[in-house]
Amino acid sequence: MARAVAGEGFLKSVLRRYLLRQFPELGPQELDFMLGVALQDLLNYVAYRGGYIYEADYGSRAAERLSALADRDPLEFDKLLTEYVEAWGIKWRQRVKLVLSSNPENPAEAEAVEKAVG
Repeated sequence: MARAVAGEGFLKSVLRRYLLRQFPELGPQELDFMLGVALQDLLNYVAYRGGYIYEADYGSRAAERLSALADRDPLEFDKLLTEYVEAWGIKWRQRVKLVLSSNPENPAEAEAVEKAVG
């Protein structure tokens, strides 16, 4: 269990840097919120691809696998995270647009946000 916690801490630290590359304008609170969502999505993705998403300890197991990949093959780990954060960033922007476009009281605000997030 301690290894999984260390693995998740390592992943949070690394993923934070990748997110800041994709979203350099983020403040600390926004970054922390996005980091939590991105990390959980990443662990879900790895567990699903590994075929153990329905196991009770899937998050710990996914964190361990990612940490092991970083140790074993740092270039492959970088490639995986780079591709993941790029795809995840597109989905994040779509989520933001969806939430804000459902605000019928202020269409100008929704348009401004849409321009800001792409």
